[in-house]
Amino acid sequence: MTDVSWIDIHELLPQQEPFVMVGSLVSFEMSHVVTATIVPEDNLFVAGGCFTAAGLIENMAQTCAARIGYINKYILHRDIAPGVIGAVSRLRLYRCPTVGEALQTTVDVVEEVFGLTLIRASIHVGTELIAEGEMKMAEGGTGFTLQRPAESPDGSHGMRDDTRRPSDAHPTVLRTKEPVDPVE
Repeated sequence: MTDVSWIDIHELLPQQEPFVMVGSLVSFEMSHVVTATIVPEDNLFVAGGCFTAAGLIENMAQTCAARIGYINKYILHRDIAPGVIGAVSRLRLYRCPTVGEALQTTVDVVEEVFGLTLIRASIHVGTELIAEGEMKMAEGGTGFTLQRPAESPDGSHGMRDDTRRPSDAHPTVLRTKEPVDPVE
């Protein structure tokens, strides 16, 4: 495992403050990367003293982005490319970390093909697993482009008018060991 803790994380990420959700890159291997983060009180995704699910997901995604940034900058000698979260699955949030807690996020590459990467991520506070899940990521510099859907005759762009809540329309991806109090 390569010690890369000396690298400024901002050199590896397309995101900049205040949207940086990882503190430092701790170690790097082509298929395994670890970041460390202390949850700051002024983070955009802190509410009621807790780092929210959205923050945890972004922390996982930025850990993957740090891996891609390291490869681009130090191995391929290219510019840092933005990426896109294509899907989040099997997300389990066991508890929200609080301000000041130290997170260690690990990302393992499951598959990588045509600029798409499937990863498994886990977040620990000490030895306690607090979140885990899988993501599909797409790197922006690989020919992958986002296109607006063609407009349908009804003007809906192929989107249906659905008044159901997202939890009714889609399978639940958030599972917890114990109930997590909603943050207001």
